[in-house]
Amino acid sequence: MSNVHDGSVERALIDLDIGHLGLHFPSSANPFYITAPPYTRMSAGIKVLHLLCHHLNVLGYEAYLVIYPPIYEKNVVHPALKTPLLTQEVVDAHFEQGRLPITIYPEIVRGNPMEAPLIVRYIMNYIGLLGGDTSYPAEDYLLGYSKKLSDSFGQPERILFLPLSNRDMFYPPKDPTAKREGGCFTASKYKHYHGAKTFPITDGLFEVTRALPDSLSQEKLGELFRRSEVFYTYENTSLALDAVLCGCPTVFLPNPHLVEILGMEELKNYGFAWGNSDEQIAHAKRTLPQAQAHFQSLQDEYFAQLSRFVIDIYSRAAGQSYTQKIVLPTLSELGISALRIKLVYQYWRRTSTLIVFRKAKELYKRDGISGLLGRFSDIFFAAFNAAKAIFQKIFNL
Repeated sequence: MSNVHDGSVERALIDLDIGHLGLHFPSSANPFYITAPPYTRMSAGIKVLHLLCHHLNVLGYEAYLVIYPPIYEKNVVHPALKTPLLTQEVVDAHFEQGRLPITIYPEIVRGNPMEAPLIVRYIMNYIGLLGGDTSYPAEDYLLGYSKKLSDSFGQPERILFLPLSNRDMFYPPKDPTAKREGGCFTASKYKHYHGAKTFPITDGLFEVTRALPDSLSQEKLGELFRRSEVFYTYENTSLALDAVLCGCPTVFLPNPHLVEILGMEELKNYGFAWGNSDEQIAHAKRTLPQAQAHFQSLQDEYFAQLSRFVIDIYSRAAGQSYTQKIVLPTLSELGISALRIKLVYQYWRRTSTLIVFRKAKELYKRDGISGLLGRFSDIFFAAFNAAKAIFQKIFNL
């Protein structure tokens, strides 16, 4: 495995020195098949899935990634993580050996595309909020990313919460008395998934984006948070913790798509403000130091939760047989031919080009050339949303 490290994962989560915790991880022959999109440093949920596979392998289990949907070929895993890709040959071998796999789907995956006999649904956001099914069969094992999510499906003890802020990148300024100026905000899903408008309080502030050509690197983002007075967010995001660990209070701006803070029980509300009141801002600033000390205990608790999950799911697997072999999903299995992909791509190009032209024209007429150039992210996401809508409708993914 390569030692390449791009800074998107804290080194401690790769090397995994947890011997001091004295945890019990039982031995078992059941492999794990973890379904996930390709690795990206931009998504906390995707990083959690890839790290879960890595941690299980480092702990001595046999875990594999299944990249889904199966339309990607390159750059799908992090080179420093132990995340082997599942192949049909491995599936066949496990079946011949009678080794029942434990298949883990994030909540955004619809149905059971692998026809797996033992399913874990890792609920990382409210069920149905960002796609996927709105309910699950009673036999599925539900695991929540936070207590708030576990409570939502009636299993408050099933939690696997991994705080993902990278302390190699996000840390307080060396001089705690250094002056902070201005603020910044993020509203990616709020604007581009829900189509909502931002509030005047963030007008003129620097917008933190992800996955855009001009998005800040993690290093630059850490520098921004270390010099900013406040970070506003319109949505639940791992950036909230990143900012707090840099000594910058995070203000959650309540809206119809943000009704509570996920992970509140775990993060203890340290460094957070719910709304922009003076009282909430004062609370956020006052509790910033506590967030630093609390972070390490959260990572330790994650491995304790992982131990409990493994014990619990292996207990369930022990009473189940493996009689129908899993078949890895392919484009043909999904009923998607190469010709269909080509036709969809051609349709998307025509549609997205038209949408981008209309969006650019609208911005130019309203704000002139400077406004047009300054709102590049709006144009980019107009094309992105066109692609997403078409793929969801035609591919039913």
